Amino acid sequence: MPHIKITQLNNEEVLSLSKEVLDDIVRVTNTPQHIIKFYATNTSIILNNEINNDCILVEVLWFNRPLTMKDEVAKILHNALLKRGFKEILIYFSDINGENYYNNLDNSKR
Repeated sequence: MPHIKITQLNNEEVLSLSKEVLDDIVRVTNTPQHIIKFYATNTSIILNNEINNDCILVEVLWFNRPLTMKDEVAKILHNALLKRGFKEILIYFSDINGENYYNNLDNSKR
């Protein structure tokens, strides 16, 4: 954890983004690099019956972390996406309760 889901970007674009931001996210969260996963959801945002290419949605799933850490990770992601031309960048964090998380049926985060 964290697992970072990103709309509007294809696999190659998410791969490029991950290469750009991974070291900073590792530093801020003190998380081993191999634990952080990025997901290209290949979805679009539809607004007023049109595909909106100016807006992007990022969901960060992780175990609860301090607000200051969320602020820093949000800033890292926001700045990287701003450089890619997005005008509206929506980032939200979903805190996962450890007892609701299974990794290969291992629920040791309780």
